[in-house]
Order: sequence, then structure tokens, then C-alpha cells
Amino acid sequence: MRGGGVILIGPIPIVFGDSKYASLSLILAIILMLLSIALILISGAISTAIHIGKYIFFQIKDLWVVLWQEVIWAKFWKVNLSEGSIKELPIDEEIAKKYLGGKGYAVRLLYDYLVEYEKLGIAPEDIDPLGEENVLIFATGPATGVMGFPEPGRYHVMTLRSPLTGGIGSANSGGRFGPYMKFAGYDMIIVEGKSEEPVYLEVVDGSAEIKCAKDLWGKNTFDTTKILTKRAGGNCSVACIGPAGENLVHIACIINEEHRAAGRTGVGAVMGVEKAQGNRSKRLREA
Repeated sequence: MRGGGVILIGPIPIVFGDSKYASLSLILAIILMLLSIALILISGAISTAIHIGKYIFFQIKDLWVVLWQEVIWAKFWKVNLSEGSIKELPIDEEIAKKYLGGKGYAVRLLYDYLVEYEKLGIAPEDIDPLGEENVLIFATGPATGVMGFPEPGRYHVMTLRSPLTGGIGSANSGGRFGPYMKFAGYDMIIVEGKSEEPVYLEVVDGSAEIKCAKDLWGKNTFDTTKILTKRAGGNCSVACIGPAGENLVHIACIINEEHRAAGRTGVGAVMGVEKAQGNRSKRLREA
């Protein structure tokens, strides 16, 4: 018999033909076999991915219930530096479910601010990023501080308008500040208005207090962190600005743990405008 070829039975090809074409037939057979195996593996991978996706999807609701009941305090501070006032407000559970995470909830709050400003005749483009009307939000998510959860140390900083881009300001950082803010009893801190002198916010064991920071103004973030940590007796986390934020540099960061940075969109400059030197959160439960 002249010529050669293959017969494909299932995933296993069978070679036939004379010796002249045997090598070519064998190579072709191996290629077809490998392609068949690859198709089987790909099909299996797709099927597995679909099943995993379905499992994750149907577990989200139960996971949210657990997180909401166990690790969300369902309250936040609203700090008005112009008035020197601090109010404790509840987290709206329905909003928290619809706008997932600290960033999602913060975006909704910023939208509410825009609605209120429009009622006063202030359009979004008229809001000065370095003006008193800008808003700064420190936000944690439902999994912040949860041991074993992916990236449990992240927290988010949002502003109504970024000094750098003119759009919404958004930055995030890791380290201990996010979990310590949660351990101190609150999911978010909203800072609005402008202080006449440098101040910092101290959050300890479910209470908050605005304190004078005149002695900290002009210092770098390393020194500010060390001074505030010493005042708290340790076991705390500090998020603060340095000379860049104080001088309203449009790329200024907010620094926690001396080297962790919420470094996007110039959120540090917004703290500088508000004369908010920093935040200090101490754990609700001692380590």
C-alpha cells in the first residue's frame, strides 16, 4: 500500500501506511493527539471555572451577612473643622450593600455632597479642590482588619475634587492604619471644612477628639509619626502629611507607618488646606 495517514479514534490516533511515510504519519499522529488532549484540558478548565464562579456568586450574599454582623461597626465620624464639631452617624446598610466596599460607599457620599452643593447653586466645576468646600474621606471596607482575608490592611482616601486632576480624588494605602481605624470602632471618617490652625484627629476606643497640632506643623512625616505615637503610648497608627501637603503641592501624599503612602491625586494637599495635620487611631482592643 502506498501513502500513509492516520485514523483518529477518541483522543488516540492510530498510524497506518508503509515505512516511507511512517515518520511523517507518526509526527502528524502525535500532533493530533496533543491537540486532542489540549482540547480536553481546556474544556475541563472552562467547566471548572464555571462551577467555581457559580459557587463564589452564590456565597457572596452569605459572606456579606457574616462580614456585616461580625466586622462592620456600622458607624462613622463626620468631622467639621470649621465648626470644630464631631458627629457620629450610622452606616446605611442598604447603601453599603449597593455600593460595595469603603471606596464604593465613599463615592456615594461624595455624590450626596454634589447634590447638596447643586441645591445651593454650586456646580461641580465651581468647587475649588483647594477650597473649604472640598471633602476628605478615610474609608475602610467590610474585610479591612479581617485575619486571613486577602489584602485586609487596605484603606481608601477619597476627595470631592482632586487638586491634581480636577476630578474625583482617589488614593489607597496599606499598613496598620485601616485596621486600627476599624479596631478603634469606626468604618469611616469624613473631614469637611477648614481649621484656622493646624490640628489632628485622635480616635481612641470609640471616641474622637480634635487636638492642636501647632507643634507638628513644618515637621516631616517621620517626626510627626514618632511624636504622635509616643503621645499615645504606642499601639497606634498615624496617617499624616509633611511639608509637601502643608504647602499644597498637587502630588502630596498622606503617609502612614512612615513609609506607606496614599499617593494618588494629591489627597495630601487637601489635608494641608484643611490644616489637618494627621489622624491617630488607637486600637479598641489592646494587642
